[in-house]
Amino acid sequence: MDKKILVALDIKEGLELITFLKGTELRMTSAFWYYSLKIEEWQLMIVTDMVEAEGSKKAYKIVLDAIKYFGKKIDIPFESIYMVSPENSLNNISDYAENFEPQDTGKRFLGNFVRRQFFHDAYLYRV
Repeated sequence: MDKKILVALDIKEGLELITFLKGTELRMTSAFWYYSLKIEEWQLMIVTDMVEAEGSKKAYKIVLDAIKYFGKKIDIPFESIYMVSPENSLNNISDYAENFEPQDTGKRFLGNFVRRQFFHDAYLYRV
């Protein structure tokens, strides 16, 4: 995803993938788009305890199978998807999921600090 702006289509496709993954054995605790200033790239972060319990390889396989299932309907590059442990400091953003309104599917964060972790730009999904 070679762009600096997260657009509605990215958010929609991310939501479709996240919704599909809820029906798998992945056990997501949170999911969010994160703009990395270091590499100037958007990353879809999927947080799951599977990373520590069974290894990231199995988690990535589940996601890859989901992307293959969707085919061309989802244009999220596999290399833009990161599987992370719930212990990863970026997962601090999930603290804000408690503030979602019932109708919210996600929430945008611009220039926020969460437990000393700076988020230049992020979009947190309700999982």
